[in-house]
Amino acid sequence: MEINPAHTWPAEFATRKAMIAHSNPIATSYKRTSIKLSKRIDAHPDSADLYRQRAMVSGSEGAVADIAIAREKGSTHPELDLILAQAYFEGGAYTKAQAAAATYQQRFPMDARPLIISASADLARKKGEHPAHCRNALVMLNRALALDSTNFAARVMHAYALTNTNYFAAGIAEYRRILTVAPHNPQVHFFLAEAYISAGNLTAACAHLAQATEYAELTVNAYIKAYCR
Repeated sequence: MEINPAHTWPAEFATRKAMIAHSNPIATSYKRTSIKLSKRIDAHPDSADLYRQRAMVSGSEGAVADIAIAREKGSTHPELDLILAQAYFEGGAYTKAQAAAATYQQRFPMDARPLIISASADLARKKGEHPAHCRNALVMLNRALALDSTNFAARVMHAYALTNTNYFAAGIAEYRRILTVAPHNPQVHFFLAEAYISAGNLTAACAHLAQATEYAELTVNAYIKAYCR
């Protein structure tokens, strides 16, 4: 899954080219903001909130370090653990990300964001059985969608987790509902095609593969060659 819970991608921004075009100006803005905050920190080294602000625009390692310093200097900002969870996730420290997300969730049980981070961490794990990770993610995603049923990333991950735990009919139905919101999203078409392949419906799979080339052209073409002769 190539969905980052830190970003609410516009529903049609599923191609790598579109994501890069969307991300580059954001990354540039974050870098400029980080430089400005570093200068302010040099002038006000005891400001806990400046470290917190820099953590929000820093890379994963820098964010973790800044949050630790912010806490040492007395920050009790309510979203510190959420920022920390996202920083750990982006650095690939999935267990730590889930622990920080759980700490935040205990304080703010009606916020879907830490649940989505925890689910994303399970789906991103490379070690262990992927279906088992998907089952863990489903628990979190069911709770997240009960709080925020419109979250696009959570809905796509939910459909993916369903189809990868052999709930093909439910996963396919969810993908189809997502396509009513984002009918031209090539990522969703690709995942739906994979679900149809797993369910044995190659005719439907090929129809959606034809609309998925912008997401993963080489993979899609390989699938078309294998299943759509």
